[in-house]
Amino acid sequence: MKILLSICLLWAFFSSVASLKCASCQTLSGRCDNIIPQECQASEDACLSYHMASPMFGGIRLHFKSCVPSKACLPGNYTVTTTLSTHILLVFNCCSTDLCNSAALSVQQNTNSIPNGFECPVCYSLGQNECQKEGTVNCIGEETQCFSGAGSYSLNTSPVPGQQNFAFRGCTTKNTCALPTQTVGLSNGGIIVNITKLECSNATSTPTTLTK
Repeated sequence: MKILLSICLLWAFFSSVASLKCASCQTLSGRCDNIIPQECQASEDACLSYHMASPMFGGIRLHFKSCVPSKACLPGNYTVTTTLSTHILLVFNCCSTDLCNSAALSVQQNTNSIPNGFECPVCYSLGQNECQKEGTVNCIGEETQCFSGAGSYSLNTSPVPGQQNFAFRGCTTKNTCALPTQTVGLSNGGIIVNITKLECSNATSTPTTLTK
């Protein structure tokens, strides 16, 4: 009995000290400066810093830091080009030690907008979960993949919380195609993005490229 009790005490001790702590912060403008230490849940074994800049979704410039499951944490820079040559920048940075995501995330704001010789079908719809091809768009930078994506997002900290569906097609970088379809959000439930569809194919060469 004493041995069993000792094992239980040791398990409780190591469980408590092993709990990861991450910086938590979210903002739709400016930098994530008001950082609060956050105790991670058992399923959350990584700290995330995330930045998204897009003229869509109301010109959002989203910054947040949080605990996340490591399977949802794929570090890197991602770009997307969709309707009206709208360029979207996403930056993920992940780490796995206490408060390792406290520092400001380094973000290169100026996206290379020079066409790279590839193009993809394009469309964008807010409020629906599908959209039809509306033409093609020139890919930029390292975008060599065409994608078709859909899902929903909610900003539960906004004055009027709610969910909005979205769907769009366009160009993207190859690493975007490795992202899993899943629900990703902050532990405090402030921002939740649910990706329900993400399909990729090789981009095609533009007519000007083919004639060279």
